[in-house]
Amino acid sequence: MIKALAYLVCFIVCFPQQANATTDKQRLLEELQSSMTYMQEVATRGSLEPIVFEALKPPHPFDPKQAQHFMPLPAQTQHNIAALQAFFTQSQVQYHYQAPYHFFNIEKKEDELASLLHVNTPFLAKNPSFQPIFIPTEMQEIKGNLEKQVEYFSVSKIIATRQLDGEVWPHLLSEIEQSVYATQNEPYSQVVIETDKPLKRVSFQIELSLPHFTPHKIEHFPYTLATPWGKIELLQVIGNALIYRLPKDIADKIMVYALYQDGRALAPIETLRHPLLTEAEKAYHHQLANLFTEVHRLVKLDKIKTEAEIRQFFQSRQPFPPDVDENKQPLQITSYYSGDITKVILYLPEPTEKQHFRLDYSVPQVLGEETVREK
Repeated sequence: MIKALAYLVCFIVCFPQQANATTDKQRLLEELQSSMTYMQEVATRGSLEPIVFEALKPPHPFDPKQAQHFMPLPAQTQHNIAALQAFFTQSQVQYHYQAPYHFFNIEKKEDELASLLHVNTPFLAKNPSFQPIFIPTEMQEIKGNLEKQVEYFSVSKIIATRQLDGEVWPHLLSEIEQSVYATQNEPYSQVVIETDKPLKRVSFQIELSLPHFTPHKIEHFPYTLATPWGKIELLQVIGNALIYRLPKDIADKIMVYALYQDGRALAPIETLRHPLLTEAEKAYHHQLANLFTEVHRLVKLDKIKTEAEIRQFFQSRQPFPPDVDENKQPLQITSYYSGDITKVILYLPEPTEKQHFRLDYSVPQVLGEETVREK
């Protein structure tokens, strides 16, 4: 999404709107000096507000003998396709019927799926592209008729077909679409088939993208890693805190593991994100600082004497704020862990691999009642 840096220049706020009123020169110079200093500081540090590091201790004293302070590193092996198929075959499905819709709520089990995909659960939650997509490909009616053209609704289908400008607008959806779309954060994937005929069996094709990563172990800080998305700067490690910078659009696509001195991965306890300015935004603030410097000089020399003249000066010279792609906006991230960090492993994404799986579901013959059946 493209946005313009909304900035209300200080001279509009600082000075009363009194046309042609003679200003108090000393007060005016102080206001201009303050605005000039602020703009220079913003441009230099690269953020609208100061980023102050604060130490954060774990909720429980660190003990390397306790497993709760650690987490497993991702497996560096090929994905087990048979195990993934077994995972889907054993899916728990909650079914109910409300004419003319058949509702299938398929449990996500994200912890187990994340393990099979060799990622952690937070990564899976932040990357919906690695969630399975359930597509009903066949439905058999009680009378035996087999239908391969299935009308259905699901969150993934609604996103794929109903997005406008990268967003789904609920008020533009039908009532059943709104109901399905509202389940996107539930612990199940909902598929709704529209038919007033009793069903005996439904077959789902499952599309799943398998993630791949290249690990990079970093032992010395600061360290800069060049990537196709831009540079990742690991600035420093302070005890149990890791501070790094990277483009926003890659922040949720990488995995970061902090290692204890014996090589085990420390458990994360909190992450703070601070937006930074782009180079264009920093240049814009430098320009504003220069404008304040110049008008300060002119006021000091009595070449500008009134507030009306100051407003006119800025209105004729103020640069346009740059357009900013929010996905390219840099971030500074501070991640805190359960113990002191000695090394870091970054897992950078590689091209994904798409696989297809199958789920055959026998529909319980108790219409109008919720039924849970484990395959």
